[in-house]
Amino acid sequence: MHIKNRQLTEGTWKLIQDSEDSRDGSYLLLPLSEWIDAYGEGSLAPSNVGAWIDVNFELMDLPTIPNVLGIHFEQFTDGRGYSLARLVRERFEFQGDLIAIGDILRDQLRDLERCGFNVFVMRPDQDVSESLKAFDEFDVSYQKVSSAYKIVSNPIKIGAD
Repeated sequence: MHIKNRQLTEGTWKLIQDSEDSRDGSYLLLPLSEWIDAYGEGSLAPSNVGAWIDVNFELMDLPTIPNVLGIHFEQFTDGRGYSLARLVRERFEFQGDLIAIGDILRDQLRDLERCGFNVFVMRPDQDVSESLKAFDEFDVSYQKVSSAYKIVSNPIKIGAD
């Protein structure tokens, strides 16, 4: 079970990390280099096979962007994945599924979404159904982003009306 566009979705994305990992499953994220090779051979189904990159990936090294791109968070405290997601969405005008995978916690979901992620594969100890509530806990944001949230442009009034 994973979250896609704020909805629970059956199945889960499986991160393939090396050649020994099983390719069984309906949702696979291949290492980018393996995805590029398979794409060149024409052997991919774009809706259920994507590529993944680490948070330290240099976007200028990206030769092509798959329709499904995962960003792997080794540790939930690493903020580089947030920046990478924003760059992928804004600079490359990426319209496909952007997956946050790895050490993903409930409390991160809203901020991950605001940075451009629309699919979330939660850490195994997280309750996926309960995690959906995280999207609706706040309805005001102070930073401008390209999401559909209400933005407060002047959140503090100084002086009396």
